[in-house]
Amino acid sequence: QEQPPEAGPCFQENQPAEAEQYARESLQMGRFLDKTIASWPILIASRAKQNKPLLDISLYRAFRKTATGSVFERSLFLIIAELRRRSDDAWKDIAAKAFDSNGLADPVIRFEIGKILIAEARLTSNHAEAFRLGGQLFSDKFLSRKESVAITKAVVEAGLLTGKLGNRVDQM
Repeated sequence: QEQPPEAGPCFQENQPAEAEQYARESLQMGRFLDKTIASWPILIASRAKQNKPLLDISLYRAFRKTATGSVFERSLFLIIAELRRRSDDAWKDIAAKAFDSNGLADPVIRFEIGKILIAEARLTSNHAEAFRLGGQLFSDKFLSRKESVAITKAVVEAGLLTGKLGNRVDQM
């Protein structure tokens, strides 16, 4: 992805306010199309350097209303990853809503968001949630063999820790 022409250098030269402005303008003027995807990490990083809330809510709402298709999904994944990397809990709500809505057409992005959510559930010992998420991913028809092994491990672990695995085996 191409970086917005002015935002990257401003960010590298430790001018976060200017980098934020250019990234924001890139997203708005570019109408959240493909060429603007790379602006999200710069925008979030610039806001972090200024100790602002990482996600500009008004811009995010405009993005949700305007962006479509794979551009929306790739941007959404970048937003989630960047917020998570910077320990902003907003990522959890965004990821959960995207995953649970079944509105993600790209199976790779849906799977990656699901893996992030499972990892978080496992880190916070929310085994019931890890089991639920794993079950949803495991039923995905696009799941590869390698991915199915990873998901099976997460589901079995969570199932054993919650006692749900025994119930499921008994029902078979």
